[in-house]
Amino acid sequence: LDPDFEIFISTHQFDVCINASGNGNVSFSFEDPILDFNANIVAVNTVLFLLSKYQPTCKFIHFSSAAVYGNPVLLPVSEESALQPQSPYGYHKLLSENICKKYFHLYNIPILILRPFSVYGNRLKKQIVWDVCHKMKNHDTIEMFGTGNESRDFIHIDDLLNCIDLLIKNANFCADIINIGNGDEVKIKDLVTLIRNHYPNKEVVFTN
Repeated sequence: LDPDFEIFISTHQFDVCINASGNGNVSFSFEDPILDFNANIVAVNTVLFLLSKYQPTCKFIHFSSAAVYGNPVLLPVSEESALQPQSPYGYHKLLSENICKKYFHLYNIPILILRPFSVYGNRLKKQIVWDVCHKMKNHDTIEMFGTGNESRDFIHIDDLLNCIDLLIKNANFCADIINIGNGDEVKIKDLVTLIRNHYPNKEVVFTN
């Protein structure tokens, strides 16, 4: 939260700035909503202000989150789906999108807003794929919250990076909002079953 962005941005010239910073832990946002606010909103505003001051032609890609949709009633989720965040994290990500729109409309910063769904891949050390693998590695009985019928749209980090590359080369950067996912609904119980194939003799219990 305390880097000197001004020295960094004023002394280097960039073609693209990708903002993947901030707090990405939904549970933590309930515990410390002030820190989450500062990490996911104030920092974004600071960087955009400095870009408008020193590098107004630098393209800015902002990582928002599918958390802005909350618990959608209809699937698949589109960019036009209702925005009903259910956590401080979701609300703050939505506010950060509005900050981005402000800098596009008032300061002409070229901006693109991405709403990635559940990203997974090598070296991930949080979220459900890592959590299930960690539990199966260390316990014989694994307790999972929910019924198992909850679903996610998973996208591998390599696919996400490929999307970013394509967008840098082809997008208009007019504060457009783009969902980033595979478009496939995967139930948590199916994910757990797939992982359990690599950890024999493990028992999984879903608790509402």
